[in-house]
Amino acid sequence: MRAVTAALATVDVASPAVEDAALVLANVCRVAPGQCAALEAALGHGRASVRRAAAGAVGRVGEAAVPLLPRLVPMLQDEEDVAGAALESLGALASLAPGVATPALLEQVRTVEGARLYLALTALRSLVEDARRKGAPLPALPGLEASLHRAVKEGEPAIRVEALTLLGLTGPASPDVLERVSGRLQDTNPSVAACAAVALLRLDASSPAVVALLEFQLRAVEAPEQQEAALSALEDVELATLSRVKEMLRRVTDTSSGPGRDSVRRLLERLP
Repeated sequence: MRAVTAALATVDVASPAVEDAALVLANVCRVAPGQCAALEAALGHGRASVRRAAAGAVGRVGEAAVPLLPRLVPMLQDEEDVAGAALESLGALASLAPGVATPALLEQVRTVEGARLYLALTALRSLVEDARRKGAPLPALPGLEASLHRAVKEGEPAIRVEALTLLGLTGPASPDVLERVSGRLQDTNPSVAACAAVALLRLDASSPAVVALLEFQLRAVEAPEQQEAALSALEDVELATLSRVKEMLRRVTDTSSGPGRDSVRRLLERLP
């Protein structure tokens, strides 16, 4: 640990070597959890390269590093490379300490942009999905709808996908949110449009337009990106939601052809 820290102090924070060092630090702490104390010390090092590697290692260590999560929260205000590493680790261990991670992730969704906004959204989505799988209460997400307005409207396609998925998973939604999600059915990016449709299905706000969009995409043999968007959005949907488009899926399998038809049939086979 001392040798790695000393080497890190000689390189730039953006060097690829910092990521390699984070893996080494994490491996050491997994084998010898007592070294987490040294990892904690490295989180407060004067060199940004050391802080970035230490922050990135925390999420890879696993449960033994959960006590270090509160130390990562103020690091979200550090310089960009360090803050990004801290955010990734918070997201990786969020389900083990939701009380620490959730407020910090929500604050990131409210205030950051670009890659960090995407990371915060994916971490919150994973946290919600984990609770749903376990049948546990969803984590408290105060102000989430307001925080996601910007992401749904202005983000890059990947950010819009994450924001729409999160809205669908955390319903019920206000009429204003339903209107915003419905507006994304006309999104020029097929993945965003498909995720908006699935979000509305999950929110029990289906409409002929929702079903028509998904059917159009699933039938788009000459536009594989359309088919892939719909299939990707539907493949992880819970059975209760998927059953709402059962008749549409049956129509597609009965009247279409090509490899997409087989994928739709597999979706249908999941339903009773």
